[in-house]
Amino acid sequence: HDVDVKALTRLATVYDIPMALNRATAENLIDFHVAN
Repeated sequence: HDVDVKALTRLATVYDIPMALNRATAENLIDFHVAN
């Protein structure tokens, strides 16, 4: 599982994809997306 999470994190970083690893961050990303 840890290897999969690290791989996804690497891909998100390389391709500038927002990634939320907890609920608070996810809510902030969604709020930002909806506001813009």
